[in-house]
Amino acid sequence: MIHAHSPSLTALAITGTAFPVDVLPEVVFTLGEVPTSRPAVQRTQDYLDSVVTGLGSGQALLLDHHGAMTVGRSLEGALITLERIEHVAYVFWIARSIGTVQHLPQETIARLAELQHPAAPE
Repeated sequence: MIHAHSPSLTALAITGTAFPVDVLPEVVFTLGEVPTSRPAVQRTQDYLDSVVTGLGSGQALLLDHHGAMTVGRSLEGALITLERIEHVAYVFWIARSIGTVQHLPQETIARLAELQHPAAPE
């Protein structure tokens, strides 16, 4: 498990912007959903519960007003996932600064989701 305050992910978390799972095919194909934890006061059981519930069986979680957390079969796997989601958030930020982001069509998302959601990287 890795917890980080990477700039682009933290920016999403503090603006209440959902992780852009529907803009790059490789995100749908490899990561699936990256939810945001519900608001909770840090260093409390409620906060821990919000993280556990938010992460569920996924690989990554935006932490409300805080940063991100990733998991993997190894520390390296969790780091790879963190690097992937930070890259996506950064590309999304650049795209929004240029113009309107074009989201993938729902048919494409459904087809990619059918193809594969591999386990977290080693």
